[in-house]
Amino acid sequence: MKKFIIGTTLSLMVAASAFIGVKAQAEDVYRLYNSNTGEHFYTKNTYERSSLIQNGWNSEGIGWYGASSGKPVYRVYNPNSRGGDHYYTMSHYEAQSLVNKGWRWDNNGAPAFYSAGNTKLYVSYNPNAQSGSHNYTTSSYEQNSLLQNGWKYGSVSFYVSKAGPAPTTEMRPMSGNYWQLSSELGSYPVLSKYNNLSIEVSISQNRTYLKSNNSVIYTFYSSAGVSNTTPEGKYATQVETASHFYNAGEGMGANYAVSWLQHGIYLFHSVPVDYNGNYIASEANKLGKSPSSHGCIRLSVADSYWLYSQAVTGALPVGTPVSVHQ
Repeated sequence: MKKFIIGTTLSLMVAASAFIGVKAQAEDVYRLYNSNTGEHFYTKNTYERSSLIQNGWNSEGIGWYGASSGKPVYRVYNPNSRGGDHYYTMSHYEAQSLVNKGWRWDNNGAPAFYSAGNTKLYVSYNPNAQSGSHNYTTSSYEQNSLLQNGWKYGSVSFYVSKAGPAPTTEMRPMSGNYWQLSSELGSYPVLSKYNNLSIEVSISQNRTYLKSNNSVIYTFYSSAGVSNTTPEGKYATQVETASHFYNAGEGMGANYAVSWLQHGIYLFHSVPVDYNGNYIASEANKLGKSPSSHGCIRLSVADSYWLYSQAVTGALPVGTPVSVHQ
């Protein structure tokens, strides 16, 4: 099935160039994220949006403003992929071909969106994903970041009225000494303003998410363990913390550690340091790009120090839920 989708991306690229420049009323298109499957979902239906949030999806606000008329965009659903998967295309023939192969029409085959306007909506494809294999965004920064991290076939999917509201923060480009700095360009959240805190680690996406009431309030670049050495499951932060440690057996240590399993064995901590306390740049440059630890969760120097400080002061309570998944 994946091979078919990859092949049809070329037809999507051709079709995207033939958008209709229709003046139409702008409509909110909401973007949601399923942390269990890695899929982003897009809808202009407020009831559908609310239902998904109640079922554990994370709201990511307005993805873009769509048009109420123009060239039809169809949405189909694959019930056979892990957690399900959705795909969007202007080609009715492509959508019908997928339905013939076991996909299902969404919206009873009626258009989910319309292509109209002058704002490009980019699409990229993750060949390694079982769900959420296509990402749609008006942000060229997000698009380029995905392509730099192994996503494929970046192109314009269709056109929309205008981009959604600019995010209050933006991820720092992974270049230079990025691993010494905060992952987001904006300020860290003031945790006293939030309740029901939790932490989610995505091993495959090399990201760790700090959440309040299941909504992301900060995103960390992270790297988990190589060869499945980071245990998946539901855990919690523990009382053990350390400003520095060194493991002679591994030949490296780290700073600013917070335990989340086996009381000091599995930690959030900085990128690694050598015996003399110097950061190991060859390891640090893997942060946010690939699993590289012995099982712990590596964070940038600034991020690990901030998380450690929150734990030491109690702003991040002991027992904060931690979920780890692929």
